[in-house]
Amino acid sequence: MIQLKINDEVLAKHGEFVFGTNGKKEDRIYQKVIKAYQNENNKYAKYVYRFILDRFKDIVLGDIEKLTHLKKVYSYLVNSIPSSNVREKLIADLEIFHKEYKYFYKSVGWNAYLFQKMLGITICPYCATQFIFVYNSDNGKTRGTLDHFIDKAKYPIFSISIYNLVPSCKVCNSDFKGSKEVDIRDSYTPYEENIIEYITFKRDAIHCQEEEISPSTVIDIKRRHNNEIDYVSMFLGMNEDFNIKVDYSNAPPEIARKIKGNIELFHIEEIYNAYHKNYIQDTIKKAYLYNHAYRTQLLSSFNNFFSSEEELKIAIMPAVEDDRKNILGKLTRDIVYQETKGFTL
Repeated sequence: MIQLKINDEVLAKHGEFVFGTNGKKEDRIYQKVIKAYQNENNKYAKYVYRFILDRFKDIVLGDIEKLTHLKKVYSYLVNSIPSSNVREKLIADLEIFHKEYKYFYKSVGWNAYLFQKMLGITICPYCATQFIFVYNSDNGKTRGTLDHFIDKAKYPIFSISIYNLVPSCKVCNSDFKGSKEVDIRDSYTPYEENIIEYITFKRDAIHCQEEEISPSTVIDIKRRHNNEIDYVSMFLGMNEDFNIKVDYSNAPPEIARKIKGNIELFHIEEIYNAYHKNYIQDTIKKAYLYNHAYRTQLLSSFNNFFSSEEELKIAIMPAVEDDRKNILGKLTRDIVYQETKGFTL
């Protein structure tokens, strides 16, 4: 739900981390792969190492489309090894990439903490509901977990691929995604462009209890007046007789498939409806205050707080660039827009 961008500085630092001074050290990944290639006697396994060495920079710095292509080639080469023993030994030996990923946790000069800090993200980009702030001191430290979009257990060579590392919350990374195999045909990563623009949060009235979106662990809404829906109260934000929905109906089919995949993978609608309806109710009430008459009154009465209509707008409707630091930023912005588009703005 939040788009991320890896800039040239991040790419330069990660490239230096693998191929700079570390690239000359025998205990680091580049020299380890060279040594493994030189010591490998099986020609099929040697093909795999040769492929890794030839495409090492693309493996480490390539975007997700390039990684997806490399994944197919890697899978073909590994699966072409006739001997299961050789294949299993190769996969076990390639765990040197896992060890390099662990080294990346806290290496000096460039590490997982600095990576997330440079991305400027403190909110999980998958769900936008959890903080993943970076804190690092002598007394303690924390950061978001790094999700491997391409599973590092099955594809160890992508363990330190920069575009394969997505800072995320534990719920999305471990509880929902885990080791499920995903690809860019049916899901998207926050690093992909032109995805978020097709996603809009909206609320739909619940016409019957069966339409309610919620996990089985959430207690059903107690309907009033013999199960009838109070639509006036719903529209005014006074009750929870609505579903929070993710609308992507305007997306091209190939993008819609990706969005649908992420919504299902991370249980987006279930989580939002289970835990954020009260927030929506408060947002709706604010939205109804945000009409021309009230804006004029607020600016007049609280001119010490708001020097312009833009400041007042920002106080109610967060900017896109702030989504990386504000929980539920896109949800707030979309709902406020939906509720105020009929007003004179």
